[in-house]
This record gives sequence, C-alpha cells and structure tokens, in this order.
Amino acid sequence: MENQFECPECGTVFEEGQTECLECGYKIRNYKLIAVLGYIFSFLFPIVGIFIGFYLHGKQQKNGKYVVVLSLVMLLIILLVPWASDINLNYYYSYN
Repeated sequence: MENQFECPECGTVFEEGQTECLECGYKIRNYKLIAVLGYIFSFLFPIVGIFIGFYLHGKQQKNGKYVVVLSLVMLLIILLVPWASDINLNYYYSYN
C-alpha cells in the first residue's frame, strides 16, 4: 500500500503523488526538496537555513524545526571558532 497523507485543509486522506485534494481542491506540495535545500543551506549559509526552517515550520513540516536548530548550531560554530582561536593565539603570544 502506498503512503497516505491527510489534507491540511479538510482532513481527507489522499495517496502520495496526488497534486491536489479531491474534496476541497487544496494544492498539495512536496516539501522534500525544500527540506533538502534547508539542510544544505544550514551548513553553507546558516541564516538562509533559518528562514527556510521557519518557512517549513509554518507549513507544518516536521523538518522545519530540525533545519532551524541545525542552522543555529552552525551559526554558533561559525561565530565561536574564530573567537576561540583568537583567544588561543593571544594566550600563546603573551608567554613567548
């Protein structure tokens, strides 16, 4: 049996691959590509990843939360690594 999903507008169950709900006409989107782009941008450009994550979260996609968290972690790493290496260099040069 194929994967079944529920329409976010009317609650009608539909099969994977349908492009719109047969009951209410809601356009069904595949957010998998957007989620993959969100993960990629989380590593490369975390601020863009945060926006993509909030977009997905607003569309009730569970990946949205993970993309936001990953983006925030990567942003912290990007901001803290140069700061931490600067502290280590200052410590090294102060004793030599």
